Amino acid sequence: MAACFRKSYTTDFIPIDVFNAALLPLWKDSNNWKQIYHYNNMDAWIDHGEVHLQSVSDPNIILKFRWTNWFEGEITGPQEMVDEMLVKAKNVVANDNISDSKRN
Repeated sequence: MAACFRKSYTTDFIPIDVFNAALLPLWKDSNNWKQIYHYNNMDAWIDHGEVHLQSVSDPNIILKFRWTNWFEGEITGPQEMVDEMLVKAKNVVANDNISDSKRN
């Protein structure tokens, strides 16, 4: 039986705080996501950064996170997953901003 791949979707120009809020929890979650690629040249995360994560439960799901200092963040993966991830990340950033404003 052939593997069933979901159509990839890319969203770009993601602000760095939202990009980080989407990437970091998944990158640290080794129970559910496996790193299959990490750009690690000398300019990593200065001019360009890239990480590809593969779902442990469904190896056909791969999320690609790319960042450049010119175009901000970009995420590629199944559309519904990317959209949901960005909504959650934007909420995390908004809540952090509210918390920061209450402290000031």
